[in-house]
Amino acid sequence: MRQSIQLLSKLLPIKSVAETIHLKQHEDPFVDGLRGLSVLMVILFHTIFAVHFAFRKQPELFQQFLGQIPLGFDFVLGFDKAVDIFFMISAYLLGSSLRKQASNGSLSARRFYLQRMGRIYPLFLVALLVYGDPTSDKFYSLIWQNLFFVASYVDPYLHIIPVGWSLSVEMQCYLVLPLVMIVLNRVSKPIAVIMLLIVGSIILRWWITATHPNTVNTPFIHFINGESSALEFTLRIYESTPGRLGSFIIGLLWAYMEPIAKGIKLNPVVANLYLIILLGLLYISMNFPMYSALSSYYVNFNPTVNQVLVVGHRYLFSFALLGIILIVRALPNIGLAGAIRTSLAIRFFRPFSRLAFPAYLFHFPFIVLAWVMVLGTTDIKVIEVPTLWQAGLVWVLSSIMVLWFSLPLHYKIERPGIGLGKRLAEKWGRQ
Repeated sequence: MRQSIQLLSKLLPIKSVAETIHLKQHEDPFVDGLRGLSVLMVILFHTIFAVHFAFRKQPELFQQFLGQIPLGFDFVLGFDKAVDIFFMISAYLLGSSLRKQASNGSLSARRFYLQRMGRIYPLFLVALLVYGDPTSDKFYSLIWQNLFFVASYVDPYLHIIPVGWSLSVEMQCYLVLPLVMIVLNRVSKPIAVIMLLIVGSIILRWWITATHPNTVNTPFIHFINGESSALEFTLRIYESTPGRLGSFIIGLLWAYMEPIAKGIKLNPVVANLYLIILLGLLYISMNFPMYSALSSYYVNFNPTVNQVLVVGHRYLFSFALLGIILIVRALPNIGLAGAIRTSLAIRFFRPFSRLAFPAYLFHFPFIVLAWVMVLGTTDIKVIEVPTLWQAGLVWVLSSIMVLWFSLPLHYKIERPGIGLGKRLAEKWGRQ
């Protein structure tokens, strides 16, 4: 009996999971919960998108699958916006830290870069080896674009890691972040400068769509159904740094607005009414683009309206989320604000938050494995349209397996890498 328990404890690292549940002194339960929720959103989105991949040559079957989603729940197809939440959280945390360093004169770009390299590269290199094939010539022709995070400028299919594009966006933003923070520290109205940066990013995204008209003249459903190539849309709008700057800059705005918001006294009734409006805007933003071929949006398709929405829907999402965050942070635990704060602070989200990076990098194989387990076959030709219950089961199974797989990566690679980055920063990152 004792041997069985010991074997079970090795297979199920309960102590390690329990450790990830405990909140560390410097961690924020609200931000922690938001990050953990985002991980689960990404896994669910890719669970659904795996069905699209399986039926990419039979889009009508994917539409049958989507037809099972109850009215009003199409917003789950917008869970890819969890990546925008990641960008916002990253910019908020790093921006807040660098702001303090800039104000006391201790900001060092070299130290920042060394810490980021220790944080990102160890697990990133493992992921390159897991997803890539070092025995093939193609691997070595792609490795440099991936190591220097520039593959998105060439071709999205050059990414060895499926989520490599988002890392490229983050790393390119990190490259200029210390300089941006130095400038913001020296100007008298940093929030006004950030707002100008946001306006500039909107103009840039508009210019991208104007100079690449297929991205907005083609209904998104044509990309989904394979009637038009999605390469240009993916390369210019979805996976490019110029096209995805908005949420990162809005995360910087969060870093500067939160101290101000915490000092404002809000009428709880009015504030909760604002929350309802902002949640409505969040919901609306997550319903674009439309995945249903039967949507009236495609029946009466208007390229100009589509351009406005393609350019603006992620800004609407990020601004609505920022408004919700600031109100929740400013209000005590009452009403809707209290419910949001309490929900995100529950311990359930903490393991996913603590293991967010390995879970984000390695969830794809486990989604595939979970689908095979649920469907009982690897032959795509014999697969019938799955049910939502099956998709839900795949989501749960893959989330559990991802959590289990991420634990050793976190303790054996991620944490030592973070420690190494800190030591290098202390040794070589001084002014």
